[in-house]
Amino acid sequence: MTDVVIQLDLFPASALLAESGTTFLNTRVAVVDGNVEVWRNEYPAPVVVFTAPLTSFEGNVRTGYTLHTDSGTVIAGKDGGCGCGATLGTADLWAGRRRINTSL
Repeated sequence: MTDVVIQLDLFPASALLAESGTTFLNTRVAVVDGNVEVWRNEYPAPVVVFTAPLTSFEGNVRTGYTLHTDSGTVIAGKDGGCGCGATLGTADLWAGRRRINTSL
């Protein structure tokens, strides 16, 4: 079994792709193995709408994160609520891999 290193996992979250001005609501924003991933609820399973290697970041869980990549900047923050009923919250996004949690 391979490992997956999770440095950040925000859910429910909103994500603004700064360069395009696109905002995604009810997302899951993660930094996984050094890559920024923005996941969105889709049927029948969640899909990645943005992924790129993280180059730098600012912020924290209270104020939100600004995640810089060579492909653009993602501004992410926790949404209110619990995300109850969303498959995105319970989905095993990294199936078959052992999850190792660490911090940014």
